[in-house]
Amino acid sequence: MKTIYSGQRPYGSTIIFASYDMMQGHSLWMIEPSGQCFQYYGCSSGRGRQLARNEIERGNFQDMTVEQALPLFAKLLIKSQEEMKEKKQELELSVLRSDENPKNNWVHKILDRATTDKITAEAQQAIEDDDNQMS
Repeated sequence: MKTIYSGQRPYGSTIIFASYDMMQGHSLWMIEPSGQCFQYYGCSSGRGRQLARNEIERGNFQDMTVEQALPLFAKLLIKSQEEMKEKKQELELSVLRSDENPKNNWVHKILDRATTDKITAEAQQAIEDDDNQMS
């Protein structure tokens, strides 16, 4: 594995990947720029990562469906990018789901623009409502 040897590892790269195996089920992993690899329930990287990590830890995402969690994640992503507010940003969301057939195949689907825009608008409204309640 190339991440074990520092001379063969890309500097400043973070890799987040999900895996599934029959014995342990689902897992989420992140390889840090230092080469260390950790397993997480939820993780974040890049600008705004600390705010995102705090929100992930506070949320109870294990008990939610994908439909319930997506608006909360959109809100989390928007809030974590507050300092970049002057630049135009656009969310791209995708989901990885188990197919309904007995072979338990996994399907990755990028959400269409209309669905993503609807989720983003709901998240923006929730942020505004939170700000109004605080003031």
